[in-house]
Amino acid sequence: MAPKHEDEEFSIDNAYGLTPEQQNELRQLTVTSDGPGTILKDVQIVIDWVGTEGIETRGKYGLFPIKHIADLNERLSNSLNLNLKRPQQKSFPHINGLYLLLRTVGLLYLTQKKNKQYLILDEKVLASWHSLNPTEQYFTLLEAWFIRGNVETIGERASRFSHPFSIYNGHVHRFPLEGDSARDGQSQSNLIEATRIDFFHLSLALFEMFGFLSIKTNPAQNRRWDIQSIHRSAFGDALLLFLDRLRVSKGFMWEYDFDITVSYGEWQPALQNFFTEWQNNIITVQPEFQDGVYVYKVTLGEVWRRIAFPAKLTLEDLSDGILDVFDFDNDHLYQFRYRTRYGFITEVNSPDMDEGPFTTDVVLGEMGLEIGTDFIYLFDFGDNWEFEVTLERVDPQGPPVDKPLFLEGFGEPPEQYPSYEPEGEME
Repeated sequence: MAPKHEDEEFSIDNAYGLTPEQQNELRQLTVTSDGPGTILKDVQIVIDWVGTEGIETRGKYGLFPIKHIADLNERLSNSLNLNLKRPQQKSFPHINGLYLLLRTVGLLYLTQKKNKQYLILDEKVLASWHSLNPTEQYFTLLEAWFIRGNVETIGERASRFSHPFSIYNGHVHRFPLEGDSARDGQSQSNLIEATRIDFFHLSLALFEMFGFLSIKTNPAQNRRWDIQSIHRSAFGDALLLFLDRLRVSKGFMWEYDFDITVSYGEWQPALQNFFTEWQNNIITVQPEFQDGVYVYKVTLGEVWRRIAFPAKLTLEDLSDGILDVFDFDNDHLYQFRYRTRYGFITEVNSPDMDEGPFTTDVVLGEMGLEIGTDFIYLFDFGDNWEFEVTLERVDPQGPPVDKPLFLEGFGEPPEQYPSYEPEGEME
């Protein structure tokens, strides 16, 4: 896949301010399945662990199931010895980080099989992944984390403070380099104490798996990752400084936002000066139009309606159909919110709002939502009518439908504009 800025030239003369020693750190590095770090080895462990049948999961985030977390932890290169009765995914930052990467790349996605939710491997993306060499795989994962890796995928709230550049620049760079003992001891203890936050642990685990940090852990059982010492690698410092200055020089705002629309290979033109093996990039799967009749169950409190829509209609048509069956006037702004196949929330706005994407541009048959997906339709930002919408099924050979079709329902809808008696007045 072509990088976004393939027509731009990057000069190696200044290498964005890297010292000759830092440039040599990058030039001399060879990426293999064994390093730097354990990231490629651990990703393959998870791929093999999920297998061809996938893994049954539950919950709106579709995380790795609790009953299998301990088993996966034991297989990884950086397994943690935690004393937990019911371990959760976020209890193991390395597992949490790997889940984020595999969902973000598109190797893993959620689907419904026999009314159950499964995490499965995408065959097309997996084939593309296996066609890449270790250098290409390594930077695919790094771009996935730094550019596209929205932590909403793992149930966290995204902010500038959860971005890896923010964490590295604000905290991690203060830890000593490998081989530097001058700053060990109490100064490290104070720094480590400041990292006892879940998304810090997630980032520290990923920095470790990418080879940017070496982390020593207390081998005794504990209820959370007990970090004893952290050291930066010279390679990690050089690469992250280069990428941070590349970001600033090009005016990118990666430190403050994630952008799933950026194609893989964003850094390729610049880093090919150091890593000539980087020639190809992983594919990204775009939803294909799926024809048929889409049947939605729309719920407001205890009232629900079931409606059928042809695939060619848009989210604006879905909005109109919902308001019609609930006897609401269509005179306010609205918004749809749903999780994409990558796990993060996207918002699609009324065409009368200032910022897109807009509902007039999103076709139902192109959304790529799995059967059973729940999403929110928010109507009237003053009264905040919040409808829950469930895609129950897609009938590929159902009766021809050219417009929204009411199927069935339960309950009387509430009044859109209820009347209130002034206080103190009696009938």
